[in-house]
Amino acid sequence: MLTDISAGGASLLTIAPLKELEKVEVSVRSCFFFSKGLRKEAKVAWCKKSGYDLWRIGLDFGIDNLVNFS
Repeated sequence: MLTDISAGGASLLTIAPLKELEKVEVSVRSCFFFSKGLRKEAKVAWCKKSGYDLWRIGLDFGIDNLVNFS
């Protein structure tokens, strides 16, 4: 579940941990933010246990891959 997004990264809540520096692809479909959807490559910046069987993950899109919200 996506919990936060900015031009430089995003935060997720998942049921499985990811390794720091692992590359992932983020795909978001939302009529409120992105009319055509959003697909970005990101790097796992951090991963922390968050309650029972949940993990909070921080993603970094990188300076060359910023999200354009306009």
